[in-house]
Parts: sequence; structure tokens; C-alpha cells
Amino acid sequence: MVQILLLTGMLTGLSACSLLNLSSSGHRTYDADQELSQYYSDKRQEERNRARTQLGRPSAKSDDPQLDARITLNRLERQISTKNEKALYYKYKPYIPDDNARIDFLRTQSYEAKSEWLRRKKITTEVFEYPKIIQDLINNNDICLGMTRQAVQESWGEPDVKEVAGDPMYGNERWKYSTSVSTENGFNQETRYVFFDGGLVSGWEKQ
Repeated sequence: MVQILLLTGMLTGLSACSLLNLSSSGHRTYDADQELSQYYSDKRQEERNRARTQLGRPSAKSDDPQLDARITLNRLERQISTKNEKALYYKYKPYIPDDNARIDFLRTQSYEAKSEWLRRKKITTEVFEYPKIIQDLINNNDICLGMTRQAVQESWGEPDVKEVAGDPMYGNERWKYSTSVSTENGFNQETRYVFFDGGLVSGWEKQ
């Protein structure tokens, strides 16, 4: 009888330990779920902030269609699977008219289908005529976000220095211009930097 009571006590103790371990394990799982949820929340916020910066719209709302399109485009660009498809996309990216069209292109399956998409849409790297808003900027020696390298060169001329970040295929560059600017005290030397992301102007600064 004593042995049976001892065995029962041991089993009860083991059950209690198991419950404690399960409870402890459950608590750890809960914490891990919270951490994972916070991680993905931070990543989404990071994506939104990057898209806002790219669009030059730091106060864009989360439900803004343009912001949503840029976030989707950034994700699809990261998922391009082959080197040939990457080369094709980044060669023509500056000439595909907007983010929605780029999304449509990237969702097209296979290299051959993408090439056909370009032919069907009559997308070419040879620009014979710019949209009026771009042509007006070129005529006034000005630039804007989303401008192609070719358009910037026609507006500001050949840069003094071209710097390339990473693989040239991606079109991530910084161009440096040195120019004389008229002021009340005569002419001052001004340095201008133009930044390109995927072959398109993403920002500039003057020093």
C-alpha cells in the first residue's frame, strides 16, 4: 500500500511538473509570437518609409494607391529570379511609364513573355520625344523625380563624375556637376549631386 501511495505521489508530482513546463513553454511561445508580429510590423513600416522616400512624398498615407504600388513593385523587384530577366527589366525600367506598368511586366511569366510584353507595348530605350512636362523641364535646364538619365543629360549636360553603386545593371548612380552660379557678390562655384535609383532620378542636393 505504501508503495502504491508513493507511486501515486510521484505520478502526481510528474503531472504537476509537466503542467508547469507546458505553462512555461506556452508563455515563451506567446512572447515569441509577439516578437515575430513586431518584427513583421517593423518590416512593413520600413517598406512604407522606403516607398515614401522614393516617391518624394514623406507624408503619404498608408492607403495611398501610389504608395501601395511602389511597395508591391519593390517586392517584385527583389523576387526577380534570373540574371537575364534582371538585365532585361533594369534596361527597360526607366522607359516603362509607371509603377503599375512595371508591376504588370514583372508579373509576366518567363523571359520570352516579358520580351513580347515590351514589343506589344512598344517600349524602347530610344526616346525620340519626351512628354511635354519633361520636355519643358529640359528646355528650362531643370530636373524632376523619376527623370531618366538620358533626360537629365539633355537638361544639365554630361556630368563631371559618374559614380556607380553595386552592379551597373541596376542603374543606381550618383552624378556630380560643378557649375558657376550668379549671386549678388559675383559668381560662386556650386556642386550638384543627382541620385538615380533603377536609372531614374530619386533625389538631388546642392553644396
